Amino acid sequence: MLSEVVVKKIEKNIYELCKDYFSKEALQELLSGYDIEDLCRRQSKSCTELLVNYLDNEDFLKKREKEIILNGRKIFSLGVPIAVFLDLFEQINNRISNILDSEKVPKEILKKFRKLRMEFLNIISLGFLWASLEEREKLAESIPSESRRLFTEFISIFKGITENQFSKVEKKLEELEREINKLFITVLSSPGDFRCNIFSLFKLIKHYIFLFKKFYSRNNFTAYIIYEQTVDFIEKLINCYYVLTTKKAVTDLEKLIEFSLKNREENWRLIIIDPSEISFINKVYGFAVGDEIFKKLLKVVSMSFHEDEETAVFKCNEGIVCILTRKLLKKDFSDLHLKLERKIRKKLVSLDVKTHILDLFIPKDCPNVLPLEELKEIVPILIRESKKEEKRYARYNLCNLELIKKAVHFLDFQNYVVEKLKNGDVSIAVQPIVNLQNGKVEHYEVLFRMIDRQKNIIPAYEIIDVIFDLKLIHLLDIAILRKIVRNIDIFKKNNINSIFVNLSPNTLKVEGNLKEILNLLSQISKDLNLGVEITEQALLEEHEILKSLLNKINVPLSLDDFGAGYSSFSSLLKIIESLPLKFLKIDGSYVKNISNSNNSKILVQTINAMAHSLNLKTIAEFVENEEILKLLKELGVDYGQGYYLGRPELFIP
Repeated sequence: MLSEVVVKKIEKNIYELCKDYFSKEALQELLSGYDIEDLCRRQSKSCTELLVNYLDNEDFLKKREKEIILNGRKIFSLGVPIAVFLDLFEQINNRISNILDSEKVPKEILKKFRKLRMEFLNIISLGFLWASLEEREKLAESIPSESRRLFTEFISIFKGITENQFSKVEKKLEELEREINKLFITVLSSPGDFRCNIFSLFKLIKHYIFLFKKFYSRNNFTAYIIYEQTVDFIEKLINCYYVLTTKKAVTDLEKLIEFSLKNREENWRLIIIDPSEISFINKVYGFAVGDEIFKKLLKVVSMSFHEDEETAVFKCNEGIVCILTRKLLKKDFSDLHLKLERKIRKKLVSLDVKTHILDLFIPKDCPNVLPLEELKEIVPILIRESKKEEKRYARYNLCNLELIKKAVHFLDFQNYVVEKLKNGDVSIAVQPIVNLQNGKVEHYEVLFRMIDRQKNIIPAYEIIDVIFDLKLIHLLDIAILRKIVRNIDIFKKNNINSIFVNLSPNTLKVEGNLKEILNLLSQISKDLNLGVEITEQALLEEHEILKSLLNKINVPLSLDDFGAGYSSFSSLLKIIESLPLKFLKIDGSYVKNISNSNNSKILVQTINAMAHSLNLKTIAEFVENEEILKLLKELGVDYGQGYYLGRPELFIP
């Protein structure tokens, strides 16, 4: 149909166009390692041959279909974007069209040429599509396992359409939609700076999949473009899904509380699971162990509560796991902590992890007894109170007026304590530490006291938890030291010449405190024999900070509550070797039982003997009667402290 001259002209133009096109610097990298001239020569010959044979017999294209698809695969594997291929393809077609017009070929040939253009693009697009599907399947191996299945399912949907398995495609889409809908509450209550609209993404993906189905086979080029755009949406959805389902985003507990309180058109149940001692475990065993415990807890909780559009599990701040649900409203969870602990022990045999649970019911049909901001402040109080429950489980109804009244009263008390601390308004009490061998008072422990609005002394146990929970212990420590400095003369006047003060390592971590503490301790130690009392847990957690401080001032340390919690000889040796430890306080829980428990007596005897072998003086707490005092003397304990020997007395109001 075409003369030999026209055929050669077309072949030459395709070759020159191809060579010029790929000589551009931006495209040379795509075909590095290839002989561009040889490649273009072969392609121009192949294209011209295809054109000539198609014009003679349209069935020729079908015979070459596999070869064309293979070419599409090769072009894709080279990393040539479809847009680049289409640009070159259109330029070649325009050049051929111009040649055919200039040669005034019959209209029938022009019509066949346009048809060839469309059919060729339709076939070669299949090569791009199938190669891309295969590449995405391989790519799935690098996707985190938590979201890999979802990605693979989406890719299999496209493959299903290409294989005409439409019923399977619809079924898979329905399953995926159910999977996504499980995240309803998780997404709804996610923090605004993280929230991703996974539902809109899924709706968009679903729409594009139906478009792909519509165009596939009829217009494969358009189908391929739709497919690539859909994969972009799928990758965004997968990232979102991964963060939501693996709890990579930490949800602010306060925001979760705010969400459930604001959305009162439905009943909500908020279950807060708080693993105890995580911060200490992080310090003693390393953050890897603490993280492992938290991950196991999160996994066990997620498995125990099947997440759906009604229930969501969250990784909350402060190492807490939260469950928010609008079903399971009547289910009894009073033994949930025991079940969780059993499951965690199976995975982490060496660590006995305890959990505290606060179970909050937030009903829709209750009036707003308090403004939202005050309700938000009450919930942390309830969390603290729940930790005092022996059962380690507490359930509260936020519509219970009696509960609200108590919480409001405590909130007022908390605000009062905070105000007093910020103003440094604390009182000092002292308790004698008696030499058990001669009966003389040799030291005093300085204790804080706080006076309420009615001028009564507030018991320390009512205040100390609030101070630690609000992270205000540094204000208390500084206030006590300042008060001692201001009243040194009163101490000396009353023959109190040797004192121990309690100091929290958290105080040393507050920026700007260290210099003042050094100054205050130095001033006190000039006039009084001063010792610093600190718990073993605190010593282990902030060992380096204390070491740095005590290198600058010569004051002895007293180790408080030895025998409680995580006490071990190895940790004691570490402390003795690096810090000026001179006294060891035997935990009062053993001391008060030595008269009726042989095990407690043996423990006190063992701790005392071990301390003496390390040149440490021992102090027994909780000396509450004559019998305990007598036994301590027999065991050779150096000092005693307790109500029988002397109660704490308000010394400086």
